[in-house]
Amino acid sequence: MSANFQQLANFIWSVADLLRGPYRPPQYERVMLPLTVLRRFDAVLAPSKAAVLKRYEELKAKNIPNIDTILNNMAEDEGGTPLGFHNHSPLDFPKLKGDPDNIGRHLADYIAPGKPQQNGFVESFIGRLRDECLNEHLFERLSQARRIIEDWRIDYNAHRPHTSLNGLTPIEYANRSRMDQNRNRLSL
Repeated sequence: MSANFQQLANFIWSVADLLRGPYRPPQYERVMLPLTVLRRFDAVLAPSKAAVLKRYEELKAKNIPNIDTILNNMAEDEGGTPLGFHNHSPLDFPKLKGDPDNIGRHLADYIAPGKPQQNGFVESFIGRLRDECLNEHLFERLSQARRIIEDWRIDYNAHRPHTSLNGLTPIEYANRSRMDQNRNRLSL
């Protein structure tokens, strides 16, 4: 098991420890998968998070309209590819975890920024993952779960057209030219 995966698994279980107060163990599944997805978004946004936060404050101070469009184009992954989404909350998962007494309020603040439909996208994705993959399999080993979930992820990203991407698969969308991607974002 890679150190990075082990670190992430330990982090997720530490979040479960924080949930023990307000949630009973049977309720964890309703919370853990969304938190795992949010953690992944947090990790993807990390390379440009500081620049996005700085720019957000500058734009907000000048009352610039369409801040979200500007920041969506500014947020990039570690390879420099624009992500098309951002989060201008100053919080990240280590900060959330560092204040367990206020995690509910902080988590709501963390999720709130950005376009209102982003939470719908996350919920839709989580529902699909649960219905099409997690509910269909009884995982006996971690290696089996990894393999099956990875196969589902590849199918979801490489073979399924998404209506939100004008009938393209996510991989086809990501491989389009930067100009085409920016034009499509503005029309969304």
